[in-house]
This record gives sequence, C-alpha cells and structure tokens, in this order.
Amino acid sequence: MILSIITSRHGQPHTPNIRGASMDELDLLLKIAGTAVSAVGVAWGVYSFLSKKIDKTRVEIVARVDRDRDEIFSRLDDIRDDYLKRAEYVADRERMETRISDLGAELRAGFGGLTSRIDSVLAALASRGPGGGPSARI
Repeated sequence: MILSIITSRHGQPHTPNIRGASMDELDLLLKIAGTAVSAVGVAWGVYSFLSKKIDKTRVEIVARVDRDRDEIFSRLDDIRDDYLKRAEYVADRERMETRISDLGAELRAGFGGLTSRIDSVLAALASRGPGGGPSARI
C-alpha cells in the first residue's frame, strides 16, 4: 500500500501538489477544462456564424418581399385604373345611348308635328281644287 501511494498507476513517482492531488489528476482536470473551454468557444463561434447568416438572410428576404409587394401594388393600381377606365367607358356609353334615344324621340315628335302640318297644307290645297287660283301658290 505504501508503494501504491508513492508510485502512480504508470509507475511514475507520486508527487502530491498543494491540495494532495497528483499531477495526473491535475493534467486530467486541465484537459477537461480545456475541452470545455474549446467546446464553448466552438459553440459561440457557430452561434455567431448562424446569427450573422440568419440576419443577412432576413434582410434579403425583407428586401425581396418589399420589392414583390411594390410590384403587386403596381399591378393592382394598373388593374384598378383599367377597371375605372372601363367603368367610365360603360357609363359614358350608357349616357350616350340614352341621349341618342332621347334625340330620336324628340325627332319623331318633331317630325310628327311636321307631318301633320304638311298634311294640313296638302288638305287645304286639295280643297281648293285643281289650279285653285293665285292664292294656291305657296
């Protein structure tokens, strides 16, 4: 037992440090601490890289969405303008058709009165007979 205290597992002499731990134990503790620090460093590096990549991608996506949104709104404005032009065209056409039918009704009414006047003149001329004298001229 004394021999095991004096020598370590590898046959090297046991050299206790201030706390009573051997150099092998300190070496193992330093390796674990170094591995932990390295793992944290790698994790931080990966996190930093992914964060920057996500931010860059987010900015690109926002720019693309803004561009696409502007294009869609432009198309909607064109469609709205075309629709308004068509609506105005339809309203103008209906207004013109109404005016034309009103003018036709006025012309028919005017021609009706003209026809009755012509008929009365012809009746007056017919009542005077053939060659009805000097007053028969119009």
